[in-house]
Amino acid sequence: MLLSYNCHKKNTPENEEDMDKKQARKYVKEIKKTLSESEVIERSKNVINRIYGLSQYKNSVNILTYVNYNQEVVTKELINVCLADGKNVYVPKVYGKEMKFHRINSLDDLKPGAYGILEPVTQYTEDVSEGLMIMPGVAFDKKLNRAGYGGGFYDRYLEKHPDICKAAVCFDFQVVDEIETENYDLKPDVLVMESGVLVGNTGEYE
Repeated sequence: MLLSYNCHKKNTPENEEDMDKKQARKYVKEIKKTLSESEVIERSKNVINRIYGLSQYKNSVNILTYVNYNQEVVTKELINVCLADGKNVYVPKVYGKEMKFHRINSLDDLKPGAYGILEPVTQYTEDVSEGLMIMPGVAFDKKLNRAGYGGGFYDRYLEKHPDICKAAVCFDFQVVDEIETENYDLKPDVLVMESGVLVGNTGEYE
């Protein structure tokens, strides 16, 4: 059973309780194709507004966040709010197989890079050891297992920065009962959705 978006249930795999990453990615991407730009923006507001109530957000000076692309949860408003709240905001840029974070002072510090994804134009990276990371993903399950885009950038970065708190964001239809994962796959500490926040390995709502 999916947490929501049951109108798309007919498109799920027969054994939806046990998807591998490939199945989960395919399922979510098919739904994303049906969303209009206005739907993505409106749904994103419901997700992002929940972040501001997290203790992890309130207690963090440093916020590391992706910049949305291709029907991901929109983060531009989040970036503006973080800056207005006096947070240090860092966004990622890929260097080969590694991801590094650059501090920005406004959305004007971002320009289209590879594939049209907005990237920081500032020259210097900073190695942030503590803070809150807002991370994307293609699909998640109720135990906070994550299927990313397959590049492993977040897994590699977070393995080297274990003290960073990980908050993943997604639309409700991106959450399924169970995803098959590997031992090296890192889980977020919390999963922020339209309908609520899932915490830790318990799958309990906060």
